[in-house]
Amino acid sequence: MTTEKFRSIALSMPLATEEAHMGHPDFRVKGKIFATLWPDDEWGMVKLTPEQQGRFVKAKPKVFAPVKGGWGLRGCTQVRLDGVDSATLRKAMIAAWRNTAPKGLVDELGPPEAAPGKPAPRRSGAASTHVALLRAINVGGNNMLPMRELVEIFTEAGCADVRTYIQSGNVVFSATPACAKRIPRVVPDKIAERRGFRPPVVLRTAEEIDRAASGNPFLGAGATAGEGGAALYVVFLAEAPARGLIAALDPGRSPGDSFEVRGREIYLNLTTGAADTKLTNSYFDSKLATISTVRNWRTVLKLQEMARVPR
Repeated sequence: MTTEKFRSIALSMPLATEEAHMGHPDFRVKGKIFATLWPDDEWGMVKLTPEQQGRFVKAKPKVFAPVKGGWGLRGCTQVRLDGVDSATLRKAMIAAWRNTAPKGLVDELGPPEAAPGKPAPRRSGAASTHVALLRAINVGGNNMLPMRELVEIFTEAGCADVRTYIQSGNVVFSATPACAKRIPRVVPDKIAERRGFRPPVVLRTAEEIDRAASGNPFLGAGATAGEGGAALYVVFLAEAPARGLIAALDPGRSPGDSFEVRGREIYLNLTTGAADTKLTNSYFDSKLATISTVRNWRTVLKLQEMARVPR
């Protein structure tokens, strides 16, 4: 665990800010400290309750220890950076944030995660499955981002059960509505910090992916799909376009190809092939005043399957 990783996890908490206290970076919510960092000593501090502190120390005594003096008796807990993993630190950080944040903000992260040795309480419906679609990563040697790193970014952003499919930026994860709402902003920011580029992220719920996969008009109309739907693609839009903009699209822009707009999806039947079509991201973005990303039919069906079946 690096100091930057500690900082990243702390700042992924809702409304978290970084300030300083007695010469050390600290992390606050609504002006109250929930974590502190000692970069030179490779220690961090999280503000737990005495009960939480006891569980973390018992589970990982080489990682967690009470702060010396009265603050330690109140639950302030040191974290040894060279021994803690991201998942464990995130659990401790969420607990510290919850202990410090105003009551009205606590629902931002859904049900509390379990500290070691204690099951997490459950609240029905607090978290659900979502699918994030990143545009133009790992394409032609550009915007390279390993999927392992992408999983780490989503986990740091507050998501759980994070899974990816192939290398083109398809992520299935569980999150509360508040957490999911932040993903199109937080994930590009984190990628920009690490890799220097900022890919757009289009989000769908599991139910929306299911409807997109079940509502392809070209399959129903018997259009040429090729073996395994090879000619079929779906354009996922960040926002539903205005009717006037849809009406202005040119149905003859790419002879031999056809499209149909349904809500926030555009279904494509590309008989000329994806490489030669003029029905591109840039065309739809410019005409519909939104952000789009395209997936082939096989990927859409796989994401439907992944979003339906919990790991």
